[in-house]
Amino acid sequence: MEIKQIRKRNGKKVDFVQDKITEAVFRAGDAVARREGKVGDRAISQRVSDRVVGNLEHMFGGGPTIPNVEQVQDVVEKTLIQLGYEDTAKAYILYREKHKERRELNSAQKEVFNFARRLINDYIKKVDWRGQENSNSGQITFQGANARLAGDLWNTFALHEMYGTENPEIAEAHKSGQLHIHDLDFPTVAYCCGHSLEQLLKRGFGEVKERVQSSPAKHLRSVVNQMVNYIGTMQGEFAGAQAFSSVDTFLAPFVRVDNLSYEEVKQSMQELVYGLNVPSRWGWQAPFSNLTFDLTVPKDLANKKVLSGLKKEKIELYIERERQAINEKYNGLFPAEKVEEYLGERRNSLEKMLDSRYGEYQKEMNMINKAYLELKLEGDKAGRIFTFPIDTYNLTKDFDWDSEISDLLFEVTGKYGIPYFQNYLGSNLDPGAIRAMCCRLNIDQKELMKRPGSLWGPGDSTGSIGVVTINMNRLGYEAHNEDEYFKMLGHRMDLAMQSLEIKRKRIAHLLKEDFVPFTKSYLGHFKNHFSTIGLVGMHEGLVNFLKQGIDTEKGQEFAIKTLDFMREKLKEYQEKTGNLYNLEATPAEGASYRLAKLDKETYPHIYTSGEKEPYLTNSTQLPVSLDIDLFSALKHQEPLQTRYTGGTIFHTFLGESMSGAQAKKLVRKIAENTTLPYFSLTPVFSICEKHNYISGNKPICPKCGAKTEVYDRVVGYIRPTGTMNPGKQEEQKDRRRFPV
Repeated sequence: MEIKQIRKRNGKKVDFVQDKITEAVFRAGDAVARREGKVGDRAISQRVSDRVVGNLEHMFGGGPTIPNVEQVQDVVEKTLIQLGYEDTAKAYILYREKHKERRELNSAQKEVFNFARRLINDYIKKVDWRGQENSNSGQITFQGANARLAGDLWNTFALHEMYGTENPEIAEAHKSGQLHIHDLDFPTVAYCCGHSLEQLLKRGFGEVKERVQSSPAKHLRSVVNQMVNYIGTMQGEFAGAQAFSSVDTFLAPFVRVDNLSYEEVKQSMQELVYGLNVPSRWGWQAPFSNLTFDLTVPKDLANKKVLSGLKKEKIELYIERERQAINEKYNGLFPAEKVEEYLGERRNSLEKMLDSRYGEYQKEMNMINKAYLELKLEGDKAGRIFTFPIDTYNLTKDFDWDSEISDLLFEVTGKYGIPYFQNYLGSNLDPGAIRAMCCRLNIDQKELMKRPGSLWGPGDSTGSIGVVTINMNRLGYEAHNEDEYFKMLGHRMDLAMQSLEIKRKRIAHLLKEDFVPFTKSYLGHFKNHFSTIGLVGMHEGLVNFLKQGIDTEKGQEFAIKTLDFMREKLKEYQEKTGNLYNLEATPAEGASYRLAKLDKETYPHIYTSGEKEPYLTNSTQLPVSLDIDLFSALKHQEPLQTRYTGGTIFHTFLGESMSGAQAKKLVRKIAENTTLPYFSLTPVFSICEKHNYISGNKPICPKCGAKTEVYDRVVGYIRPTGTMNPGKQEEQKDRRRFPV
């Protein structure tokens, strides 16, 4: 019986056309003939085609079955071989394979196109909340779309290729919301790093082959430009914060070398601040930068020889430049002997600098700090704050509470809440430890180290490989008793550890392969970098598990027990792997919302914070809606926050600004009377395009009625609340603030 129809690969029935078989056979035969300088024979192709049709009619003509494309092509191959055309059969098989590859490629391209189209449209139309996952990139931009598209591809690669192939349970735990692997869009680079400003001063910027290189800086403006370029470049090789410590201490000698006026110092600080706020990072973000200021010279640096770029043979060149500058500026108004007298004093000053120590430059440090703080107080031309760099100030026993600089610092604190405070007064932290990791080689794996530095500003030559956060809310809901709770927690921490070991192995290999060339040049290895495990939603988890929150005595005790359990597990990991581990109160800006949404989708009756949008309370912090006075909150958090060995912070959320004197009094009281290692004051404020700064949450300007931008701290930095993700916006609505 005649074959009338054929079934295509998509299942659709179409008319059977013998000419297509004839043409395919001819192409295969023609390819063989041309190897010998001949052409194909259409008559032979027709005879083969007729035999194929005959074989098909024999196989399918007597029944209801319709042959499909693959079956027809199989018959063509067999018929060619039966008729003795083996070479043509091989050419035909090759023809089939090429067409198969082309079909698969077209299918893959279509899949990629549909994937990209969905992502781009969702991003532009703001359908997907992840466009605001990070409030540093809340604006919809072309670069943001680029980052979103590439980030999702990296995310898929990480879950399937990195973690899925090693242990599929890791990827499934992330997807289901048992835990959150941070920065999956940066899976092949480390998370954060503290860099040695001293090393940059010694080496200059560059020292990477086929890239522009700069010699060690000799002037303050040169140092500032190298710092901006260094942080911006390193941000491209890390997922998170980039930090320098003791900025004022290391920059102070450059002020004296060039005999800079206060106005010139302020100009350099302006270049530093503006340079670090330019959205030059992937995704149209500013680099996530942290600078730590000493205010007074640290003891471990006081007797250290300065780095200023000054050389003995260059002193006369400096003197001659100053002589020319004086003559050009004053045109002979000063007597020559007065000019030479002044230049003689400058020569003596420069000669003394050749063997000077950092402890001799307090005056220049004061100039730098005053200029920097004035810029932070002034804001940009519209009165907006500079989000970056995040500033950390060390509160040590040598801190001068009554100086002009400290008055200015606390004025900035009371108005904007910009500075963070590292507490070396009440805590048992060592100020010198921030520079110790760069030369620390022998570490006791049986003990947990506190990572030097702060949550956003790790110490020199250390940082974090990556961060995994355990969803304590899901754990509290799924566990039926205490034994099960800790067994499940241990297993999820094991998955987190495995994921961090997988990442460490991969990025260490890529470092050797020059995947991150500047990191390889300046850091060299990740041996001093921690693997970080954190937690989120302890309060909500306790409500689900104990039926009472972390604000209760029972809840607090169980939270402490949980942290102690986690610390012991981290010690086990250190002994097992030989790598550093730490416990962090992870900021979880996007994770707190993502995990809460997954909790609700998986268990509709699970408790989460938030009515309109779900969210989880950060780490082991008190619920944001709790009505509690500040010092009761501080007392509650002390035994919890001091158990973290990575980053942790207490944010003092205020309803409005306070005076500098009030801010100073409050900061001093917290530092001297608590053991909390790291804290901030956070007044909410608003910015009107016309009237600039307004204290408090004022969505409408009280002077002109225009809409304002309301600023608040999202997790670690201050941004307009409108750029925050829906979960964080819900959290801001619920938050009760401490009265001023």
